[in-house]
Amino acid sequence: AKVGALIQLPTGEAPTIVSINDAASVKKAQPFLINAQNGDILIVYASASEAILYRPSTDRLIAVGPVYTTPPQQASPATTSTKQATTTSKTKK
Repeated sequence: AKVGALIQLPTGEAPTIVSINDAASVKKAQPFLINAQNGDILIVYASASEAILYRPSTDRLIAVGPVYTTPPQQASPATTSTKQATTTSKTKK
């Protein structure tokens, strides 16, 4: 409920919620969690392809990002294309 006050959450699905107990290990395994601390909460909306890292101790969102269903190596070109499109849009101003 607290996270819903900080950001609009996807509707129509129940999220997967995981408490971070070993931040050192998850940081190595998942770059999205590089700023994770023990006690943080990872909320994943698989259907909406969205992940949220929330820190209850400060009531702050630490990271919000997409969930990739493909390996990161395959997802990188799409990320690059999106950044290029954003850059192009800013140039047109």
